[in-house]
Amino acid sequence: MPDDSTVEAAVREHYAAAAVAASACCPGESVVDPAEAGVFGASRYDAGDVAAIPTEALAASIGCANPVALAELTPGEIVLDLGSGGGIDVLLSARRVGPAGKAYGLDMTDEMLDLARANQRRAGVANVEFLKGRIEQIPVPPASVDVVLSNCVINLSTNKAAVFAETYRVLRPGGRLCIADVVADAADSDASDPIRDDMAAWVGCLAGAVTREVYRRELEAAGFVDISIRDSHPVADGFTSVLVRAQRCVGPNAILAEMAAARDAFRHLAESDADALRRLSNGTRWTNQQLLFHMLFGYLIVRALLPLVRLFGVLPESASRAFAAALDRSCRPFNWINYRGSVAGSRLLRPRRMATTLDRVITALQRRLEHENDSALRRGMHFPTSWDPFFRPYMTLADLYHYPTQHFDFHRQQLTL
Repeated sequence: MPDDSTVEAAVREHYAAAAVAASACCPGESVVDPAEAGVFGASRYDAGDVAAIPTEALAASIGCANPVALAELTPGEIVLDLGSGGGIDVLLSARRVGPAGKAYGLDMTDEMLDLARANQRRAGVANVEFLKGRIEQIPVPPASVDVVLSNCVINLSTNKAAVFAETYRVLRPGGRLCIADVVADAADSDASDPIRDDMAAWVGCLAGAVTREVYRRELEAAGFVDISIRDSHPVADGFTSVLVRAQRCVGPNAILAEMAAARDAFRHLAESDADALRRLSNGTRWTNQQLLFHMLFGYLIVRALLPLVRLFGVLPESASRAFAAALDRSCRPFNWINYRGSVAGSRLLRPRRMATTLDRVITALQRRLEHENDSALRRGMHFPTSWDPFFRPYMTLADLYHYPTQHFDFHRQQLTL
């Protein structure tokens, strides 16, 4: 398999040539190969949707479906299109979000950006801005976007985990990801497979395609929830265009409700008999009583982390990135403390005392959350992902409030009460 820089250079060259062709060819003549006209390009949109789109934008369209229709955009929303090409999805989005909203397009190719900006002028749309950058390193502030779109671009990246982590970072809490992409129908873990070495297959959206299962796993690892992957149409033998929708962590009201549900569940669990509490849990070295303390500890640590997120949230991102990297390097001592701390804590606090403590901690967290404004909830920092499976590469204050119940629900499944 070629290295990342080789693939990126080939993709850049291919799509730069497509932009030049779309600008130079006869008006309305698509850059898509006629043999693939029903699979890729403007034919995947309803004619009524694109009636007001410049022919040059239609000609440059190389997508595999219509993510704008999937997004169900509303007036006032902020939209970001990853790999925006000639601008068709950005222009469609701008009209749907109206003057109170805005649509951004991100592309790494100068020729595509020139074409997109020319198409914006032709369309006479003001609430649009095209940015230069890579989708693995999005030049947009954290928690600043309501919807992220992409159309047959993520398969071109050799680092999809970075793309999804960055997408999660820039979305606001409750924001949604709506994309069209190509997936492989069958698993093939052999990186030496001939298609992986075929640059034409890379720029043709096939060599970089992963299975639906891998796609879902990558999204979950980034922190997305409510993931759906729906087939659109076949694009080649063994490859399918899909429509993917996912959501960034829930908003404040849902977090308040899930905390209340966790508190009620813990009260019930704390009433378990002594024999059950001494029983080993499933998949950990802790007993059920020790694991209960660890579940309580998830809420305790959030109370301690809130000031840290507030502090790093007003500093340059590089500060928290360096801090998280340093903590990642010290994960072994933390793992020891994490295990021993829960053993010791379960001796100090009996289950009913744990329930009383959790009541008090959750009540305090709920009161704080009720007084947080949107601006504060969007502040965030980079986290040490090796410390906890529910720590994401970048977490906002809203994510941190949501974290302990994710942690609670996961460990609740390991109890053998």
